Amino acid sequence: MIKTEDGSKYSGKFAVGDDVLDGELTFSGRDTSLYLHSPEFFRPDANADRCIQGTLHDLTKVSLLECVAYPIPGTANSQTGSYNFTEVKPHFVLHGRELISPASNLIDAVRFIASDALSIFHDHDAFAHAIAPTPAQIRSLVTAYEKVAQRKVKIGDRPEIAFFTGKREIFEAQTAFGTISATNNPRSNIFSGASGVFIRNFVTTDVRFDEPVTFQTALEAAMVILQFLELIAGRRQNVDELFVEMKGGNDHPERLDVYWCNPLARKGHSNERAPQFSDIPVDAVREPEAFAQILTRWLERHETWKVARSRFSASFSEENCYDTDRLICAANMYDLLPGSAVPTDVELPADLILARDQCRTIFRALPDSSERSSVLGTLGRVGKSSLKRKARHRAVPIVEALGQRLPHLNEVIDCAIDCRNFFVHGGDARVDYVGRFFDTVPFLTDTLEFVFGASDLMEAGWDIVAWAKKGTTMSHPFGAYRASYSGHLSALNDALPTDRKLF
Repeated sequence: MIKTEDGSKYSGKFAVGDDVLDGELTFSGRDTSLYLHSPEFFRPDANADRCIQGTLHDLTKVSLLECVAYPIPGTANSQTGSYNFTEVKPHFVLHGRELISPASNLIDAVRFIASDALSIFHDHDAFAHAIAPTPAQIRSLVTAYEKVAQRKVKIGDRPEIAFFTGKREIFEAQTAFGTISATNNPRSNIFSGASGVFIRNFVTTDVRFDEPVTFQTALEAAMVILQFLELIAGRRQNVDELFVEMKGGNDHPERLDVYWCNPLARKGHSNERAPQFSDIPVDAVREPEAFAQILTRWLERHETWKVARSRFSASFSEENCYDTDRLICAANMYDLLPGSAVPTDVELPADLILARDQCRTIFRALPDSSERSSVLGTLGRVGKSSLKRKARHRAVPIVEALGQRLPHLNEVIDCAIDCRNFFVHGGDARVDYVGRFFDTVPFLTDTLEFVFGASDLMEAGWDIVAWAKKGTTMSHPFGAYRASYSGHLSALNDALPTDRKLF
């Protein structure tokens, strides 16, 4: 297996069009590159699928996907003559014992490690350290080891035993994406020695497809599931490791390691705090059936929700960084929800319908202008569900479940939309959003994000009442929002004008 640390270089032969060229692959994050050279002219962009396949000198097969290359190579002279060269930038490098092309439906499974996987899937009873092991316990283990090592081992007066219970599967769900599961994958030093022994666990999330798919389809599935895990963890996830599985030449499964040259990455903050397992809203270890059910239902409607969820993810991932753009994004995602998730249009009285239609006829007869288009657009929205109504509608199950814990939630939502409207359209704010920024904008943003994310989970089966009864260390945004709601509500109320006070 090749190493992919920054600066690692590997030479090999690479197929470009009808040519097989000498090249050097350098791993360096977003600067990862393939340097190709040949005494003969070649076209770096000869592969229409933007995939370059090759074999390194250690016989590792590599497939470089989504390559960016100049159409014409450079030329240079050496002591032995002239040669052509170019540098290719791939987005992904898949390496292992098989080659793969972008259009091939060969991927049976995709597996990845999310950066907060050990918090999301905190299976703390699967690994333990035996407290005060008895002489019989240590003697049994040592006797078995002596048979393998073929030598006697002396037992001291303070033995220690660390163990893994063997429980690998954490949960499994049959979903529209395929079979999704999370598993414990302990790694240990097989050979003991004076430096000691260890068992280190890595929790992988696996997707096994019903039928083989392309690499792009596998990657998209992994990213959707990662988006769900970000909601569960309360922050954006880095992909620490990524693999795909395909059938090899003898129908045996082959693993290809995926090197993502420029992956999505969480912004680091000096006060960054990892989520505590006790704050995770859905416990996959102690309630695997509930977790599987929520994930399954969440995925069932992703196709119609994906645009709104992508905006939520972009806003939610900013964590403790707030500005007006984030507030606007958090409000606008309600307009991107499918019709089934928001209230129906308002039923207008006949006289209002007549007035709207007459105005529309008058303005349509006028010459085209931005003002005319603006008025027609406004007339077209008459009777449509407003942004406030959509956000309030999403909050209904939350108010029903936690109304006493989150008083005036609907009024806070109205304030959030008013704030958004001011920063989008201008006008008379009646609230000093700049001078009282920290009393208004962060809390209003958190409210819109909490209502969106919590209601989405609730409709998938999340028990928010049971969650609200638990304590919190505030390492998850939902718990922090619940715990600090009263104080933030008072600060917001203080910033509002007298005639708009909440209490």
